[in-house]
Amino acid sequence: MMVFNISGSIKVGDPCDSKIFDAPFTSTASDFFINDTAMFVATGGTRDGTSYRENADGFSVFSKNSWLNFNPLLKPIADNNFYLNINCVALDSRTGKLYAGSYWAGILQVENGRVTKTYDKTNSLLRGGIGDAARERISDMAFDKNGNLWVSNSTAANPLVVLKPDGTWRQMLPISGGANGTIQMVIDSFSGYKWLTVRGTGSGILVYDEGKSIDDLTDDQFRFLDASTLPRELQSASVTSLAFDLNGQLWVGTTSGVAVYRNCGNPFKEGCKAEQVASELGGIGEFLLREQQVNCITIDGANRIWFGTNNGIFVQTEGGRKAVAKFDVENSPLLSNNVTALSIRDNTGEVFIGTDKGLMVYKTDAIVGGEFNKAAAFAYPNPVRPDYQGSIAIKGLARDATIKITDINGNLVYETRSLGGQAIWDGRDFSGQRAATGVYLVYAANATNFGASDAIVTKILFVN
Repeated sequence: MMVFNISGSIKVGDPCDSKIFDAPFTSTASDFFINDTAMFVATGGTRDGTSYRENADGFSVFSKNSWLNFNPLLKPIADNNFYLNINCVALDSRTGKLYAGSYWAGILQVENGRVTKTYDKTNSLLRGGIGDAARERISDMAFDKNGNLWVSNSTAANPLVVLKPDGTWRQMLPISGGANGTIQMVIDSFSGYKWLTVRGTGSGILVYDEGKSIDDLTDDQFRFLDASTLPRELQSASVTSLAFDLNGQLWVGTTSGVAVYRNCGNPFKEGCKAEQVASELGGIGEFLLREQQVNCITIDGANRIWFGTNNGIFVQTEGGRKAVAKFDVENSPLLSNNVTALSIRDNTGEVFIGTDKGLMVYKTDAIVGGEFNKAAAFAYPNPVRPDYQGSIAIKGLARDATIKITDINGNLVYETRSLGGQAIWDGRDFSGQRAATGVYLVYAANATNFGASDAIVTKILFVN
């Protein structure tokens, strides 16, 4: 028997012989924030992007192989309503402060494992929604490169507010045209524009540019990309998720499929249109994930697109045209086909998966690569001993680098391209034979010029 106790641990076994395992308080996840050492999980969320779930499960932190759970039972605070419908989490990498957004009451601030502050309409620029003034609906949050916390205050007259590093608040321009039902937010690392999904009265995408200064509204601009900018087949669908790939293309998930804005560098000019992607996944002439509800999207180090849907996880190649993998409860350990959250740890390639029945981690073969190969590139395991039959990972590479492996005499043994910043070798030559005992040289160069000055050599020792 397996049950959750109120400490967030799992007890397994009968009362006379049981073991306690550290665990999150609940099995659901609406949002992840992942860094190199920790995972932060929002467990509340909404039913359809706009309506309350009215749960007080709070949020959880996994760090140093241990879970810390925040909710009224374990971490009571003066007003436990702040734990209701925790929809999103964001971490300030400069200060270590964690922020959790409630789709009911406002924002909690966490430092050193305890709630140190709460924000609502009484002490910030957060406001209640139009027609629901009593509740501050926080639907998403994200930090920009300057340490400003951008907050989606859904259905408020001014749905975009900012908490600056000095603790002061700024209110952005009011949003007109029914586009204030903002939900998910992503910040474009190329332009700094803020992109938000919009649900409710109007469905589409809101893009906001604060201009040269966050304190000066005179040069701010925004545009609501309504359903007319989506392909005809998706114009009656609701936008559910957004993600920028490594080439700056914006992938859009909807309740009926997927679209991509490929050439929208300046979204404030006309001509910013999305297109559907023809994919082998659905057969000849079929569009990618046609009539599938897409709940979440993430991008791995090889620029492959991961789509979380109500029917499992779909992984597509860069550009989306070819299928890489499909995971569901029938062909994998996936706990449920209803995938609610996806996030990737860039330095390890781990994919964190949230479902309505639990959390999972899947290790991919791709990590994020830089523009150039690192001087400290390495292979693992190294040396490769006789009893090892697995794959060899070569890390520290430029994105999509060309990899050539030779023996000590310069004979080419294997050639491939890295997936992001990592290449995988099965230890066999072109004929399928295991590499003989000896030293093998690994040459790596960026994808555009093998002879470029950043080409490096690392070595792998085989012992048979």
